[in-house]
Parts: sequence; C-alpha cells; structure tokens
Amino acid sequence: MSKLSEYPMTDKTFRCGHCGNTTVMQKIAVNRYTQTIDKDIPEQCHVDYEWYVLVCCTCKEVNVIEYSIWPDQEKNINILMTMDVISMK
Repeated sequence: MSKLSEYPMTDKTFRCGHCGNTTVMQKIAVNRYTQTIDKDIPEQCHVDYEWYVLVCCTCKEVNVIEYSIWPDQEKNINILMTMDVISMK
C-alpha cells in the first residue's frame, strides 16, 4: 500500500468539499475520456473529460473532480463527489 506522501501535489488549489479549505491537494489518480456527441455528422463534436481523485492536505479526505472541455473550448470544473476515507484493515 502506498503512503499518502508518495503522491504528487496538484499545480493549483481546490476547495475541499469536506473542510472547505482551499489548498493544493495530493493527486491519487487521473483518468481521461473523449466522448463523441453526434456520430452521424461529418464534423463530429468531441467532449474531453478528465477526472481527478484528490486528497485534501488539511483534513485528509477524498475529493473527486471532473473537468470537461467542450468544442467551444469552454472548460467546466465540477466537484463530483466527496467521500470519507475508510480504513481497510
């Protein structure tokens, strides 16, 4: 099992959904996905998604963040989920 200190820090700050503190967080996992909106149109619309699993450096709780980038280059940021860290013993 990896220690929390082994994970890289985010480049920018995020607001924790648990404690409300705005801070850099530890990046536990990152994943990307591209969705094609309309397959019947030659100029297909693609939406790029990125999900981050982050741990708050203040309260040590987990936050899941989603970025979505639409064709007009508008970047949306959503906090999808906050969850308590459960000890697996």
